[in-house]
Amino acid sequence: MRIYPSEKTLPNGTFESTETTMLSPHEIAALMLLETNPQPENLDPGDLHALCERQLVLLENLASGHAYGHLTAQGCSILRSVGRFH
Repeated sequence: MRIYPSEKTLPNGTFESTETTMLSPHEIAALMLLETNPQPENLDPGDLHALCERQLVLLENLASGHAYGHLTAQGCSILRSVGRFH
């Protein structure tokens, strides 16, 4: 995840510094892979953590000890915006 500084104009005409976060190419690729294969064993744990933190993915621990990934509505929206949601 990358953080880019930006400014926001307040109603009184002053500026407030804000931050905009963007998904990395690896995080977008992880979303695409989870859409077609919800078993995230081969994905980077840092990418999965970032996606979960941003509420784009939910990970469910199965009784078998494996994890199962679900895209949230926000995760599906990201894929639709990049033209990759099926």
